Amino acid sequence: MTSTAAPPVEESTAPGADGTRAPLTSGRGPAPADRHTRRFGLPVAICLVMGNVIGGGIFLLPASVAPFGTISLLAFAVLTVGAIALALVFGRLAERHPQTGGPYVYVRAAFGDFAGFLAAYSYWMTAWVSNAALA
Repeated sequence: MTSTAAPPVEESTAPGADGTRAPLTSGRGPAPADRHTRRFGLPVAICLVMGNVIGGGIFLLPASVAPFGTISLLAFAVLTVGAIALALVFGRLAERHPQTGGPYVYVRAAFGDFAGFLAAYSYWMTAWVSNAALA
């Protein structure tokens, strides 16, 4: 009997986070953990929120008002004006209260801690419900 040896495995390298070159695979074990890690940072969070807004506002709104016929175009225009007005209100509030926290900060400043808590809790619950409804 002749024994056959496995061919040698060449290691390829890729630049690491610190600029050094690290092997991608050794052929004998799993790849390093940082090769396939995904980071959930601010850019990904922004894309997630934008996807929800675009999906809910642009794709679902026309479908929900379409059964009403041509009056739905007027409704779409009114809803667009309302969305722009809401954006302007939140822009002004952000100028007055530059702290992070969004609606919680604005309601707390105007009506107190308990009202701020209720606003934040309600906002959190509507986010859960709306995501479930979109799914």
